[in-house]
Amino acid sequence: MIRKVIRQILEEAIGDFNYNKTFTPPYDVVSACKAAMAKGGSKLEKAVELSSSKPQTFQQVKKLRDFFNKNLENVNKIKAHTLQDEELMKSWNLHGGDAGKRWVDGVMAKFHDENLRTKSNLRKAGGAGEKKGMGIFDTGIMDTNKGRNNIR
Repeated sequence: MIRKVIRQILEEAIGDFNYNKTFTPPYDVVSACKAAMAKGGSKLEKAVELSSSKPQTFQQVKKLRDFFNKNLENVNKIKAHTLQDEELMKSWNLHGGDAGKRWVDGVMAKFHDENLRTKSNLRKAGGAGEKKGMGIFDTGIMDTNKGRNNIR
């Protein structure tokens, strides 16, 4: 009985985000992938997954985020006509293009917000107060004037 109550309290404090969730690509990402697949290019397997609305795991979304972040600067140069790289643009679009980047950024922002909320709730549940450690632990620097002094 006590375990059940404790588990319920912890679940409420932690929130509902877990790493086993899947995220279904929205319509604009699906349509961007379908349009890019018609033009061909590398990384077709990811485009096939996204264009068929196959749910992506958290790890897959993180890999997509890494792809977009790695290539964002060069894609912006291509759009500004200061760099020509057709293969990069094809790959970018096969990953969902700008719509894919917005979707991935939204998923990661939601994860970040839920992570911060979880930490805040755990602090409150543990009674440590604001800007303190999780639960009963204090993250402040130890005051050397308190406690035993073994130096004589």
